[in-house]
Amino acid sequence: MTKTETRLGLTPTFKRLAYFYLTKGVGAYPLQHPVYDRVEVSALYDWKRNPAMIDSDSDNAEHGGGLVVTFYRGTDKIRWVEFGIRCVGGGGDLAIFAVDN
Repeated sequence: MTKTETRLGLTPTFKRLAYFYLTKGVGAYPLQHPVYDRVEVSALYDWKRNPAMIDSDSDNAEHGGGLVVTFYRGTDKIRWVEFGIRCVGGGGDLAIFAVDN
């Protein structure tokens, strides 16, 4: 944890709380906490191709998105945690089948 994160109050416990709300999905949630009374999860930026990738024109380029978890007291934004999202794997039934002639 960096000194800046410590000064901002972005402790591992606070980040874990933000992740908990991230798993609930986009939306607003009431919170019973001595400092915050509401949490909002929203899109930070849309799913897009990473411009830092050298082969960004390729279909194999890395894609990602971003979400932010914001903690409010009344209408005041007190703290937020930004999450970068990228696909790391997947699975399921075959979607494409080979046809033999």
